[in-house]
Order: sequence, then C-alpha cells, then structure tokens
Amino acid sequence: MAIRFHIMAAALAVPLALGAQAASAVSVEFDAGLADGDTLALPYAEGGFWFTQVVGSQAQLVNSNPYTILSLGILPLPFVGDTVRIHRDGGETFTFDSFVLVGPGTGATNFDSIDIFGLVGGSVTEELLGLTAAGPGLSTVVASGFSAPVDQVRIVLSRIGDEALWFDSMTFDEPAATSAVPLPGALPLLAAGLGGLVLLRRRA
Repeated sequence: MAIRFHIMAAALAVPLALGAQAASAVSVEFDAGLADGDTLALPYAEGGFWFTQVVGSQAQLVNSNPYTILSLGILPLPFVGDTVRIHRDGGETFTFDSFVLVGPGTGATNFDSIDIFGLVGGSVTEELLGLTAAGPGLSTVVASGFSAPVDQVRIVLSRIGDEALWFDSMTFDEPAATSAVPLPGALPLLAAGLGGLVLLRRRA
C-alpha cells in the first residue's frame, strides 16, 4: 500500500506543480468590414466577446476611415447612463487589459466622459472613473484596464460633452486554466511523490 501511495502522489503532484496553462490574449479591433462612413448597431461579437447595449440605444460601430471604432452614440445625442456590456460567449471570466480611447479630430476640447466597471456575479469589483480624451485635434490614449478577472465589463456614459468618445483596440486575456492546487501548495506533494519514487528504487 505504501508503494502504491507514493507512486500516486508523484503522479498527481507533478501536473499540479506545473500550475495553470498560459493565458490567451484577445485583441478586439472592431473590424466589421464596414465601408467608409457606415455604421453598425450593437450587438456585435468579435474574438469570443459580445458587445451589447443594455441601457440606451445609440451605441454603434462607425467606420471613420481608416479605422472602425466603437462609439457610445453620436446622433441623436446619447444620454448619461447609457451602458454597453462586454462579456464572453459562455460567461467565463476574463481580464480587461487595455483599450484605446479616441477623441475625434474636430477641434473640440470638451469630450464626453465615461466610467468603466468590472463585475463578478453582478457585483462591481473593479472601476475606472471619469475617463475622457485630450484635445483639440485627433487624440488617442492607451489606457490600462483591470488585472483581476471579471465576468463582464460595463462602459457607462457619465457626462455629455461637446464631442463623443470612441474606443478601439480593446485587449482581453482569458484567465489561465485553474489548477486544483496552487503552485506553492503543490510543492510539498511534489517533494513527497519524488521521495516515494526514491524509496521505491532503493527497495528494488
């Protein structure tokens, strides 16, 4: 029985000690194949992620040549509280690593502001508040998202300015596959298993 136990411990400890598999990054570029000036109302899916407007109705993809971007609304004017929800196909958790916030080059300096929330099970666990763009002129800001896993992201229009904000190049990560025992907890099992193999070799 002791020999069988040590062999089993070794077999189990090695894969557990290796930990989780590497995460897979997903970059959403909103490449919907739109012609210059065309728009596409939500919902929209790309890279296994869904973008759905859950409050309001003006969020859309816009081909602004040469880029297609996500806008919370241009005309008619959106309203404070308009919300876009981002989630994965199967509802799995993910990390929202970064995004590009774009201010259109219209000469405006007073852009809309947005808040971004990360949720798990319906409760807010992460937040970025009062995000806006610089101006005048076309401006792009590469912003960091959330490092902790969430099961949805909500982009909420928090203030109406003189010009809309656009989004591009959103980057997500799929969290690594979970392992039954974290790496530090697996090390004693690994040591015990290897010790059992050494003991078995000596007895042989």
